[in-house]
Amino acid sequence: MVARGRISLLEALLEGRLIPTYYGREILMSCYGCMRCSEACPSSVRIDLIVRSAREILAREMGLSRFARFVFRQVLPRRRVYDGAISAARFLQRFLRKSGSQPLRHLPMFFEGKRNVPRIAAMPALRRMPEISKGRGNIKVSLFIGCMLNYVYPEIAASIMHILDLHGVDVIFPRSQLCCGTPVLAYGDMDAARTLARRNVECLETDKVDAIVLGCASCGLTMKRDYPVLLKGAEQFSKKIYDISEFIHEFLGYSNLPLDERITYHDPCHLRWGRGVSEPPRELLRRSCRFVEMERAGECCGLGGSFSLTHYDVSCALGKAKVDAVRESGADIVATACPGCILQLQDQLAKQQIKTSVMHVAQIYEMSYLKGRDFPGSPARQTSKTLRE
Repeated sequence: MVARGRISLLEALLEGRLIPTYYGREILMSCYGCMRCSEACPSSVRIDLIVRSAREILAREMGLSRFARFVFRQVLPRRRVYDGAISAARFLQRFLRKSGSQPLRHLPMFFEGKRNVPRIAAMPALRRMPEISKGRGNIKVSLFIGCMLNYVYPEIAASIMHILDLHGVDVIFPRSQLCCGTPVLAYGDMDAARTLARRNVECLETDKVDAIVLGCASCGLTMKRDYPVLLKGAEQFSKKIYDISEFIHEFLGYSNLPLDERITYHDPCHLRWGRGVSEPPRELLRRSCRFVEMERAGECCGLGGSFSLTHYDVSCALGKAKVDAVRESGADIVATACPGCILQLQDQLAKQQIKTSVMHVAQIYEMSYLKGRDFPGSPARQTSKTLRE
């Protein structure tokens, strides 16, 4: 199960000493993508890329389940179909038992009823937020939000849009954007991932903007690392990818007032270890609140995408260690830069009945920027207020 073991398995598969088996696939799929092995390797071996290649080979040799193929090739590339599937899921959420920590719900049919999940939003961000937000014209960006911010945390997407609006940034927010392809790549379906990547590159209008801003660490890593592999000529696109904390740090500067709350920070693996971005979100928080550094801030929270579905016990063990670090920090709020990490932290904190709030760094910055200021209502700000309500 360790990195060297997975490399040995792939070598044996490529040399014909092993044939693809379901057990071998389970070993390769059990990697939850924290990327610490690549970061720690003294020889700089890109184990994350090796595992991705192994999954591609297994998908080609053994095939994908019918359900996975249907979702990856028929649902994700079709926005209306995807919206319809999520609407159906939201309707079914009404029948899930409410947890003691609103607004979470239990999933009684999985994880022995122990998994807490947030409510799906009544209206996706892509259908509520303006497609164009005019600023002062000095900086122009495309905003990509990904699936989690669109369907589960639209208030975070609204906060990012509001920050850009407050700083006078011109924003293109194309409603035709699709899933970034992270879950598709995790299962080795390169053709489906290529379709999603091509559509996103086209709609985000790379040649017309200064940057492509994101609020999801996993989406950012996929677009930065994988799109140039999937698509010829996507190198220029990948160079313009910025996490919102990076974008504020490099383009906008700081003119906010610190909040009174004590806030700590959890590093998303795909942002810190995948892209090497750790200082911008910390600097943002230092200027926005009473920042406290938690122990083991760079250790994985245990989500790992679908890993937390298939290996929930291991996911919870990792999550418990992270919750212990949050508790020891004495913080009122734990901030992070990935909606997947937010979901995992909310679940694990609820399991231990800890009331520490979980927020995105963009929300913290927005609140600190507005402290002591009274701005007239802008379209983005009004949208942000409506989404919160």
